Amino acid sequence: TRTGDPEVARAKCKAALALDPTLAVGHNCVGVSYYFRERFEEALDAYNKSLEIDPSVGDTYYNIACLYTRSKPDIAMQYLTRAVANGFIDEKTTQAWATDSDLDPLRARADFKALIAP
Repeated sequence: TRTGDPEVARAKCKAALALDPTLAVGHNCVGVSYYFRERFEEALDAYNKSLEIDPSVGDTYYNIACLYTRSKPDIAMQYLTRAVANGFIDEKTTQAWATDSDLDPLRARADFKALIAP
C-alpha cells in the first residue's frame, strides 16, 4: 500500500518469487514497489514480466496505465481498457478509480468517464 514501506514489500515479493518465479502477481508487486520509489523503468520491467507470465492480471494493466497517465495518456487509456477487459473493475475498484490521484490527468476525458460509468 502507499502507507507501507516499498523496500519491505519488494523484499517480501522477491522472496515469494525466489520460491516460484512464475507468480505473475509477485512480479506485479515488485513493480508497484518500484513505482512508489519513482523507479519507473524498473516498475515497467516488472509489470511486463508479470504480463508475460499471465496476461490476464488486470491489476498489472491498471498499474501500467498509472505509469503512463502523465506522459502518454492515450496509452494509459489503452491499458485501463485492458484492465477492465481482464476483470479489474467492480464497485470497489470503480470507487478507487474515482479517487486515485494517479488517474487525475485522465478524469476529464470522455473515454475515461465512459470506462468507469456504471
